[in-house]
Amino acid sequence: MTFRFTYVTEGKNQSGAIVSSVKEHSDFIELKPNETKQILTAPVDPQNKIIYSFRNVVITECSATKPPVNSRGINTRMNGGN
Repeated sequence: MTFRFTYVTEGKNQSGAIVSSVKEHSDFIELKPNETKQILTAPVDPQNKIIYSFRNVVITECSATKPPVNSRGINTRMNGGN
């Protein structure tokens, strides 16, 4: 199974105020049946003043096949586009 997802990496300071919030997306990830894999690792603040977490994790693409190698779209020079 191949999938991709979006998520928000959020950083909060010691008083709980949000100091950073970035929407990101994963690369294509392939998992086999009964396989487990750590997908996300939160950033670490070297001064331990900001705690990061992930929010709004949503699977945006899911397929039983591998993603195409060339995903530039259908209108490319190779198939008649400009």
